[in-house]
Amino acid sequence: MARSSQLTTAIVSLVLLLGLQDAYGRVPKRNLANESPSPSPSPGTCGENFDCTEIPGFKNDVRKAADTPTAGDTSSSRGGTPAECCEALVPGTCGNNFDCSGEETNTISKAADTVTADTPGTANECCEAQTYVGEASVTISGITLTTAQSDAFQTAFKVGIAEQYNGVSSSDVTIGTIVEGRRRLSGGVTIPYTITTTDASVAQAALAVNLQMSSLGIKISDTCGTDCGEIGSLQVDSATEFQEVKADGGGSATPTAAAGAATATLLLVLFANI
Repeated sequence: MARSSQLTTAIVSLVLLLGLQDAYGRVPKRNLANESPSPSPSPGTCGENFDCTEIPGFKNDVRKAADTPTAGDTSSSRGGTPAECCEALVPGTCGNNFDCSGEETNTISKAADTVTADTPGTANECCEAQTYVGEASVTISGITLTTAQSDAFQTAFKVGIAEQYNGVSSSDVTIGTIVEGRRRLSGGVTIPYTITTTDASVAQAALAVNLQMSSLGIKISDTCGTDCGEIGSLQVDSATEFQEVKADGGGSATPTAAAGAATATLLLVLFANI
């Protein structure tokens, strides 16, 4: 009986030696592709040189302490995983006290509830340039309200207005609620608009602009071509002067015109927050 037990032990030892099975009786897979075997997980630490560079969801190149414990190596990671060894981003908001005073151009703090990728946010996320908004209106005869509200005409109108102001593009122009003139049979509308810029010099120059009504009408007609319908009698009759007004509570200026009025005010105001 003792000799049988010794023989069994010897056979098991030989099997283990030849790699036919492990100590728990499991037969390992044969490495037919001659690949390096996967390392067995073993508890460790992150170490000094764990790479946390540009990993989505984690702070760039910010690693945890070298002695941070890890579950062990895997086939794709040595010394732990990013979740174990890199500092994760913590989404937040800019808050009420983000300091933008040291920025060159974006010196205005955004709203406190502006979302940031991490806590605290960055200047790129929480600072913006000062925004200047100017508002005015023009009264145009020889067109109907339907024509004035068409996309083609409004595009042409923005191009014409932008040409009147140095440093302004048509994308800086916003049209408000268009009001039909009193002389309904002959047509005519009042069109309020705003111009928005972050360039203080452009904003300052706009204060001195004397709208050239004849050239504005020509520019609108030329830009429209045949896309705006019947505008052969189009004529710019009047334009307003600059006057200061206040933005609404949401931090934005909306072009306004009183119903049936022939004019509206033109303004230039500085927004501290949008």
